Amino acid sequence: MGKQDLRKVKCVDGRECWVDQHGTVHGDVRTGNPREDAQQYAERSQVERLLAHWDWPRDSEIERPGGARYDYDCVHPVTGERAAVEIKRVLGPGWAMTKLHSTGNTGFTIRDFLAVPAELLAKANEQLMHAPRGARRCVLLVFGYEPVIPPLLCRWHLLAKAMCDLDLELHNNIDEVWLTTAYLTRFIQRRRRRAGTV
Repeated sequence: MGKQDLRKVKCVDGRECWVDQHGTVHGDVRTGNPREDAQQYAERSQVERLLAHWDWPRDSEIERPGGARYDYDCVHPVTGERAAVEIKRVLGPGWAMTKLHSTGNTGFTIRDFLAVPAELLAKANEQLMHAPRGARRCVLLVFGYEPVIPPLLCRWHLLAKAMCDLDLELHNNIDEVWLTTAYLTRFIQRRRRRAGTV
């Protein structure tokens, strides 16, 4: 079943939602486009889990930023702390994913795969350029799989290594990077060194 097969229903709490034939919710009706709303719903749930990992309350504000190119603006309801979050999905090198979609198969080297986080950070750095002053600027790298079998576990460890090797000082619009799995079961963090720290 594709996203186009979703139908609108009124949820118990009064919201309009997109559901499939089994009644599973795939998103809130926001744009009117089921595919886009389902994608935003999935991304929003990823941000919610990240904020929960930070011990932010469940009622923290999570909204699309007006006119900015990054994914979400978040506001802590008690402290007023702000965070700008850009989500990047990690599957493989961009050219390899393009080839996979067009030909049905592809291959890439470990070196190619290790370069992916740095490439994604370069894009995210530009997108977070217009984050609000003083906001915590964060990139969430989401590995497209859950590392439960050896080949995926190997890729997860490679990503973790690549993330540890990142030079965040090259990306002045990023304060921290988080790496997580498809089902958000693991989180690894890298932070930019603050001035005066070692």
